[in-house]
This record gives sequence, structure tokens and C-alpha cells, in this order.
Amino acid sequence: MGIDGVTNSSQMEDSLQSVQHTVRCGEILHIEEILSLGRAANAKSVRVLGALLEFDAETCRAVIEHQGTRLTVDTSALGSTIFRAGELMQFIGEVSLADADTLELRARVVRNVSGLNLDLYDQAVHAKRQFEQQLLQAQP
Repeated sequence: MGIDGVTNSSQMEDSLQSVQHTVRCGEILHIEEILSLGRAANAKSVRVLGALLEFDAETCRAVIEHQGTRLTVDTSALGSTIFRAGELMQFIGEVSLADADTLELRARVVRNVSGLNLDLYDQAVHAKRQFEQQLLQAQP
């Protein structure tokens, strides 16, 4: 905060950058986009949703599907979350290499988003990306 009690934009940017390094909120990506990144997705913080196809409590692994593509999710950090096949779930976490050719998500946050209108969600994600692109283009 400045002498006059007002935070200037430089101080706000510094604060935002320190928060971003502390907890990453996850870039909204579809499963297909994560998989298409391949190894470049490793350690990337993402927010992804999909219908729960299966869950193995012993290995803490779930498989989700969205638009015909599947992703394995490591749920070991989520505690005793109840997973039910068919429910629409959103995960936030970091992508990791499960083996040389397979990506998986190490989830740290989960929420049930059953009832979410997926068509409207996809439209909103598209609109958000267009807006962010316009902002980037408008910067000097």
C-alpha cells in the first residue's frame, strides 16, 4: 500500500504474481486439449470436467470422459470423496506423466457438476477464450 493508503497497479501486479505462484487455479481445458499437448502438458495446472466412467478405490484412480476422449485421474489427494459412475465431475490439478506415453491428472480439488448444461458450458469457455484473446491483442 502506498503512503496515501492506496494500492498502486504495480503493487497489485506484484501481489497477483505472488498469489499465482502459491496456488494455481488451473487453466480450463477439455480432455482432448490436454491429451493433444502430449508431454508439454506435464506439470500444467488444469481445470477439466468429464463424466465419471469408473473409479477404483484401491488405486485411487478414476476415469472421466468428455466429447469422446478419456483421462485417468489420480484422486489420492482428495480424501474420502464419494464417486458415482455417470456423474459429471470437475477436477483441478496438475497433469503428470503416468508412464512414457500416458498422461494423468493428479487432482487436488473436485466438485460434482451434474446438472451442468455442457453445451452452454462449452459456449462459455469459447466466449472466455475469445475475450482473453481480444485483451491480449489490445495490449501495446
